[in-house]
Amino acid sequence: MSVISYKMLQKANMADIVNRWMKDYDVIAPVKYGMTMEFRHIDDPKRIYLSDGNSIKTPKEFFFPQNDELFEIRDGEVQAPISAKPTILLGVKSCDVTSFPVIDKVFINEHYVDPYYKVRRDNTIVIGYACNKPDDGGFCTTLGISPAHNEQCDMFWHDIGDAYLIDVITQNGSDLANGLPDASQEDVEAAHNARESIEAMMPPEFDLADLPDEKTFFEAPLWDEAYQRCIGCGTCTYVCSTCHCFEFYDERTKGAVKRYRDWDSCMYALFTEHTSGHNPRPTQKERVRQRFMHKFCYYPINFGVVSCVGCGRCVRQCPTNVDIRRIIKQACDYGREVATSVE
Repeated sequence: MSVISYKMLQKANMADIVNRWMKDYDVIAPVKYGMTMEFRHIDDPKRIYLSDGNSIKTPKEFFFPQNDELFEIRDGEVQAPISAKPTILLGVKSCDVTSFPVIDKVFINEHYVDPYYKVRRDNTIVIGYACNKPDDGGFCTTLGISPAHNEQCDMFWHDIGDAYLIDVITQNGSDLANGLPDASQEDVEAAHNARESIEAMMPPEFDLADLPDEKTFFEAPLWDEAYQRCIGCGTCTYVCSTCHCFEFYDERTKGAVKRYRDWDSCMYALFTEHTSGHNPRPTQKERVRQRFMHKFCYYPINFGVVSCVGCGRCVRQCPTNVDIRRIIKQACDYGREVATSVE
């Protein structure tokens, strides 16, 4: 996809256009929540909070809920309504915009289509929002993602002072922007300069091309140290933009049984435990290794992309300061060391 037009929206007029959208769509956007912000369903446009910081939780939950009722069995009949209201997801940072196509590869592919995920995805218009300064812990540029430009959404907004410059990318985006004035070339250039400025503030921290091959990565000595801070709380997986592991459970109610899908975490000891009691990942070392190798080795092998977008949530929220950047940099350093020794 590419930008098909540039529009302008004065900040003073944002509530008016959101109110217009709310007549036909469920609008979800960041709101101030204590010292942080979270994506919430909007009933008053004045609550929308667009800023450089990112939300504490990932917006993936609106496609892949943390707790999702799949179906109900009542009187021997399965009731599984699969539907979604037309939705606008506004204010999504570039890293999170990129995460959606990454997760799509699991839930919408040639071998399997998850109907619950797909119906939400198909009925949602995504509006990205540029960062003007780096967020603590973020490293999106290292993974080839610009914090201030993304065309994997329907519109992408840039804060240029008293207004938002809008990149219109799809027909859905064009329909929402109907009636907005065209942006001037001067405003487009201002947004471009802001993009160059923030990208310069975030030089790459490592080069994934240096990662060792699968077997060498698996046997790398760095895992003997990398896991020691991890307490297995699972916070990193629950705030991650791309983690998607889940479990099922059934709940019996009066006259019915409901089946739910809940998020799960590879950081938990029970995640791979067999009924026999055997656990192929018996210690936190194996679990930490699995998390990193899944993101940077197995996922690229299976789907052609890494399963990380550099949002930095795991860096900011880990209670013991496990830093994904440090571990992957160590892996890259080790990969170069091994490659040099073979030459």
